[in-house]
Amino acid sequence: MTAGQYALAVMCCVVCGIGLSWAAAGTTKKRHQHGAHEHGTAAVNIAIEERTATVEFTAPADSVVGFEHQAKSAADQTKQVMALDRLRNKIDSMVVVNPALGCRFSPTKVEVVQQDAEHAEVRGTFAVSCHTPLAGSKVRFGFTKTFPRIQTVNVQLVGVMQQVGASIKRDKGELEVPR
Repeated sequence: MTAGQYALAVMCCVVCGIGLSWAAAGTTKKRHQHGAHEHGTAAVNIAIEERTATVEFTAPADSVVGFEHQAKSAADQTKQVMALDRLRNKIDSMVVVNPALGCRFSPTKVEVVQQDAEHAEVRGTFAVSCHTPLAGSKVRFGFTKTFPRIQTVNVQLVGVMQQVGASIKRDKGELEVPR
């Protein structure tokens, strides 16, 4: 198994584990939650291999767009489009790496996924390519600055041989990319 295949396999395990834990949490917590998501909380999974990475973002639409119902009115559609554009265009100020690494973030998919008539999630996937390997560098976060309703970001960062995670509150905290 190559290092890339190993990182991908680990990332799949992380994503499945987070999904299962959210599903379990959704069955026991009812206050201010809808199913498997919690308002004000986002999840970020980052898989890193040498000079490239994949960033996956998931949050309740309320935390990004300001509502979760299906955008039917022109005003709601505009608000949704603007929020998704902000996520697409400012991801590098929400997942922050040292500028000396020369990283570029490219959105591969950013969308609102409607779970039912009143509940939706924003999901985004971003490809990252850097001039310098990411191992040993620090990753900081700026989601609350861009989307003030996001107060907590649960981060899982998977390197070639190691995984680290943290719960980042109000953009305070950083993770070191495993070597």
